[in-house]
Amino acid sequence: MAAQPLESAEWGHLSKLPGDRPEGRGDASEVPGRGHIGWLAVIAAWGTSRGQEPKATGAPKPATSRPGAGPAGVPRAVDELVEQLRRYPVRPAASAGQIGLLLIDAAGGEATRSANEPDPWLDHCGSPAWSHDGKRILFEAATAGRSGAFPLPISRLKALEVTEGRLAVRDLGPGGCPEVSPSDDRVVFLLNRGSQAAAQQGVWLMRADGSDRRLLGGLGRPKWSPGGNQFLIINLNNRSGPMVMDANPEKSGVIQWPDQRIFSDPSWADAGTIVAVVGTEAGDTIALVDVTDPDQARVKEILWKRERGPDVAPSHPVYSPATRRCIFAGSAEGKGLALYTFEHGRPDPPRRLEREGFDRILQDLALSPDGRYLLFASDRRPARPHRPSVDAPALSGITIDGDLKDWPAAMPRYPIRNMHAFPTSTGAGPRQHAFLSTSPDLSAAFSVGYDPKEELIYLAVIVRDHRLVVGHTSPWDTDAVEVYVDGLRSETAREFPQDPNWGENLGAGEAPALQYIGLPEKKGPVYGVRKSAGRERSEEDNPILSLGDIKKTRTRMAFRREGEVTIYEWAIQVFDHYPDRSTRVVPGMAIGFDVAVADKVKPAQTPQAANDPEEDWQAWVCWGPPWRTLKHFDAGSLGEIALGRAPSP
Repeated sequence: MAAQPLESAEWGHLSKLPGDRPEGRGDASEVPGRGHIGWLAVIAAWGTSRGQEPKATGAPKPATSRPGAGPAGVPRAVDELVEQLRRYPVRPAASAGQIGLLLIDAAGGEATRSANEPDPWLDHCGSPAWSHDGKRILFEAATAGRSGAFPLPISRLKALEVTEGRLAVRDLGPGGCPEVSPSDDRVVFLLNRGSQAAAQQGVWLMRADGSDRRLLGGLGRPKWSPGGNQFLIINLNNRSGPMVMDANPEKSGVIQWPDQRIFSDPSWADAGTIVAVVGTEAGDTIALVDVTDPDQARVKEILWKRERGPDVAPSHPVYSPATRRCIFAGSAEGKGLALYTFEHGRPDPPRRLEREGFDRILQDLALSPDGRYLLFASDRRPARPHRPSVDAPALSGITIDGDLKDWPAAMPRYPIRNMHAFPTSTGAGPRQHAFLSTSPDLSAAFSVGYDPKEELIYLAVIVRDHRLVVGHTSPWDTDAVEVYVDGLRSETAREFPQDPNWGENLGAGEAPALQYIGLPEKKGPVYGVRKSAGRERSEEDNPILSLGDIKKTRTRMAFRREGEVTIYEWAIQVFDHYPDRSTRVVPGMAIGFDVAVADKVKPAQTPQAANDPEEDWQAWVCWGPPWRTLKHFDAGSLGEIALGRAPSP
C-alpha cells in the first residue's frame, strides 16, 4: 500500500539543513551517496520519535491558532521585533572576516546590524529563520572553523525575541542552520562534528526552547514547502541538483528538465512552485518553476533575465507571494555582491536595495513571514567613519562613594585629551603645551563598565589637577565633569535653539543626547542654572541633568579628592527618550557616549567668567570626536561604549 502523505502540522517538525558554506558547515564526505532512501529514513525516524513523545504533549497546533498569529497579528509581531532590532543595533565587526546578520526593509533603505559575534569566537552569524508568527528570529553563530583553536566549525543556535517589551538574545544550545516548524513549537537543525561532545553529526530535532533533543540522521539542506507536505532538498556536495522529497516516494525526485539546470540555492515561492536561478551554461534567469512532478519540472513564468539589466549574475533568490516581491544577490564583475529587488508583474528592472556599496560575502537571504523585511548575512564593515569605541565589561557590587576600591584592579583607563577652544570662554591657557595624559596641570582618564541587572552604566573619571576651583555662576567658572549618553546610538542632530532662554525652557527630551553634569562640591547650583524645562531647579542637586530633572533618573555621582587627584564615580541611567523610555542595557549593544572634563585655573574674575583674561580661561577636554555644536544637540559627535558579556550565573 502506498504511503499516506503526512499532515502539514506533522511535517512542521522537520526543517532546514545546511547547504554549502565557505566556512565549512557540514561535511558531505562523511555520507557519500545519500539520496531518496536516506531521506525517507529521516522522515521515518521522525515519525517514530514523535510516537514516543508523552501523550500530554499532543500534536502541534497550526500557527494560525496561536494568539496574535493571525493575519493581523503577524505584522504587529514583526513590527515589534523590527523596532527593537533597530533600536538596539549590535556593534559592527571589529576585525576582517567576521560575518554578521543584517536587517533591511524589503522595499529598500539602510541595513541594521542585528547579530555579530554574540559570544567570543562565534564570529560567523547567518542562516536566519523567522518564526511564522513573526515573534522570533533564529540564527546560528559559528566559528570560522578553518584554523587555530577550532579546526572544526563550532556553532550555537541563537534566538532574537521580544520579552516583556525588550529585546532578548537566547542561547538554544549547540547547532546551526535552524528552521522553525509551521506551528513554531519545534526546530530542526544541523549539528556539526565538534560542536557537542559525543554527539553524532547530522540533523536533529528539538523543542522551540532547546529541550528534548533527538537525532534524526542524514545530511542535506531541506526547505519546507508552503503546504507543509514536501521538502526542497539541496545536496551538500553538489553532485546532483536539488530535489523534492515527499512522504510518498512517487512524488519525490531530483528536479530536472531538458537543457536547463538550477544554479545557486532555490526557495519555495508557493505550494508546488519554487523560485530559482536557472540557465544552461550559467544562471542568467530568475524563474518560477513548477516542481509538482520534479522529474518533469517546467518553467511556469520567467520573472527576470539578465539581458534586461542590470548586468549582474543572480543568486540566492527569495520571493514573497504576499508582496509579489523578489529579492536576490547580484554579482557585478570586478565589484562584488549587492542586493537587488523587483516586483513581479511590473516592467521596471531590478534596482539596488541599498544605494551604494558592495559585499564580498552576501548569503542566507530570508524574508519575514509577511514579506516586508529581509534578513541576510554579510562580512561588510561600517560604511561611515568608525566612532571611537571602548568596551564596557559587566560589573556588579559597585558602591557610588568616590572610592574605586570595589572596581576590578585590571580595569583599563582611557585618556581624555581632546581639547577644544570656544572663543571668549574656553581655551588651553597655561596648558598650551601640556601632555594631557600625564601633565600635573591637567590630565584625566576614565574607566567604564555596566551592571546588566541594574541596567546602569558605571563610570569612574580620574582627574589630576594641581588646583581645584569650584564656581556656581556659569559653565565657565568651575571645574566639572560632563557625561553624554544616547541610548539609540543615533546620528541625530538638531539646530541650535533660537529662544534666548532655551537653557531654562527647553526640555531634555528635545535633545538627541542627555548631558549629565557633576561638580566636585556637594551643593549647586551647577553651572548657575536655576531652571530646567521651565521649572525651578533645586540647588541641592549635584549632579544635574541638563535641561531635565535628575530626580526622574537613577543617575548619581560621588566625588573624592586625595592630594591633586579628584575621582568622580558615576552610576548613569541611559534613555532612548527621556523620561519615558529607558534604554535596555543588554550585552552586545552599543551606546552613544562621551565624557568631558572642565578645568578652571583661577576663580572667576568677571561675572560668570565671561570676560576673564585668555590665559585664565577654562579648559574643556573631551574623550570623543571633535565638537561641532553642543554635544547633547549632536548625537553623531559622540563616541560609543560597547557592552560586554554578562558573567555566567
